[in-house]
Amino acid sequence: MKPSHPPRRLLWQGAALLAYGCLALALFFNVWSVEKLLAGDGKLEWPHTLHVWLIQMTAFLIGAGGLVLLANRTRLTHWLEAQSPGQQASTLFWLLVSIQALLGGAFMLTKQHPGFSDWGYLYDLFNLNQEFSIPTLYEVGILWLAAALAALIAFRSARYAAAGQSVVLTWAVTALTLTLMGFDELLSFHEQAGQLVSEDARASFAGYGYTWTLVGFPVAALLGVYFLIQFRRIFSGRPAQLVWLIMAGSLFLFGAVFVENFQMYLQKQHGYPETLSVYHLLEEMCEMLGIALAIRVFYRHARELLP
Repeated sequence: MKPSHPPRRLLWQGAALLAYGCLALALFFNVWSVEKLLAGDGKLEWPHTLHVWLIQMTAFLIGAGGLVLLANRTRLTHWLEAQSPGQQASTLFWLLVSIQALLGGAFMLTKQHPGFSDWGYLYDLFNLNQEFSIPTLYEVGILWLAAALAALIAFRSARYAAAGQSVVLTWAVTALTLTLMGFDELLSFHEQAGQLVSEDARASFAGYGYTWTLVGFPVAALLGVYFLIQFRRIFSGRPAQLVWLIMAGSLFLFGAVFVENFQMYLQKQHGYPETLSVYHLLEEMCEMLGIALAIRVFYRHARELLP
């Protein structure tokens, strides 16, 4: 009798739901754009028609491609099982980067249509700098995926006496930190941290960045030092994986702290320049890329060292 794989079945069911959802989104845009064109109200003109078509075709290709993969899931499963853990981790990484690139492209296509007009909801849907948009939900999802991998490693490490309590604790703290980061990305709790700073400090820092940085950056630095010390021990025999993790954390902090605060500086000095959306894109792409790199390391570690 073949062994059952509930997580694998759940993964394929999720892929099917995503594929059908993308096809439904493509159909919606097709019907909506035809209705607007026939109405002749002038609200769907060039280059807006190109934007809608690109988003529609992207959704259609993702949905159709997903259904093709589902139809060939047995061959795909055999192909994945034939890969080494490192190859599997690289495949997952490039898949996440591809999704990230699509979301960045959708943001750049719809960024010029803010407000509450017919295009307002489309701008909000792909806005990288807004809670509950598609890119934000994706970033929350990969944060929680990284947290789930860290929790899995912690659970499996606890079953091996040689792993040590410090290793289990490190992975548990990692999972908890990433879970909280996901909630923060969704609800922006960190923005309230500026209230913990004195009024004099807020006044002197105004115009140079967000006041929450005065609290958030020291906390992030302390966590970074802790994780660096612990992961140096865990990956002592595999320095390349440690380098990837350092790059992941550095990219995330560069986007979340430096680029975000630079945006505030630009707004204070120059209002809302045309280049501001580019910095929005850079911020979120750095954060997502950092998370994807962490997932690559965590997945490989879970598959290779803890079978």
